[in-house]
Amino acid sequence: IFGVYQVVIKHPSSSYTSNVGGASKDIRLDLMIMENIFYAKAISRIYDLKGSIRSRYNAEPSASNAVLLDENLLEILPASPILVRQDARAKLLRALW
Repeated sequence: IFGVYQVVIKHPSSSYTSNVGGASKDIRLDLMIMENIFYAKAISRIYDLKGSIRSRYNAEPSASNAVLLDENLLEILPASPILVRQDARAKLLRALW
């Protein structure tokens, strides 16, 4: 990760207020900048995992450049488990916990 930033886009008129509570219409964006891990790689499947299974299924997983979701991974794991060496598993666990 190169950095995490918050970008605020301020409305040009300081007197401009919204209808809800009189707050200004500033827009706040949280951005995380990271390296392109897919550069020069042949990627067969891409998953966007959020850790939730509620409404997290892509019904068209065979579409070109389809991004698969949490339930798609759970569906394929019994037939095609992700095998990880013990040292890689230990590094992953240290990073997560």
